[in-house]
Amino acid sequence: MKILVINTAGMTAQLALQADKSTYFSELDASMKHSENLLPEIEKLLAKANVNLNELEYLAVNVGPGSFTGLRISIATAKALLVTHPTLKAVKFNSFEMLANNFFENNKDEKIDIVLNALSGLYFVSTFENNKFSEPKMIEKSELENKTDIVSDENIENCNVKLAKFTCENMLKVALEKVAKNETCPESELVPLYIRPSQAEANLIKK
Repeated sequence: MKILVINTAGMTAQLALQADKSTYFSELDASMKHSENLLPEIEKLLAKANVNLNELEYLAVNVGPGSFTGLRISIATAKALLVTHPTLKAVKFNSFEMLANNFFENNKDEKIDIVLNALSGLYFVSTFENNKFSEPKMIEKSELENKTDIVSDENIENCNVKLAKFTCENMLKVALEKVAKNETCPESELVPLYIRPSQAEANLIKK
């Protein structure tokens, strides 16, 4: 199986490629414009694996939450590749799934609240319990301070946080699990998971 996985939800863009039994990873830091470097980096990764775009079977992309601009870049890139390569099957995953996958490599908690910084004192939260995620929501920091089952990629002041990371390896694992469950989707379903409106949308609402 050959699958390409893309994540530009954060400051660092991440790519993963599995070509049969071999895996390849790449990261682009914040100093590199994802809009200019994502496609060239994909081409470099495919060349390293000696894989042609036409040979790919699956294309997976993180739909968020995360950077509004970053999500638009990765989803637009994925849509373009899917349209020009109609045999490709789309797979979508999210940031909560990535972080949970990393956390559960070394932990066996039955319930966790996966928390992502939404900035301005707000946080995105999705609870993982009974092997499923709750509908994500946005809350204020004060709502986190009494929780004891928080998993996040960063420490949160006055909160008991268990740390996890966003890694290329974990996003590949998440994508492969979805492929194994035949959880593919049409290209039209690749839309950003924003949870809250972008700043531009918020400004329009205020008007």
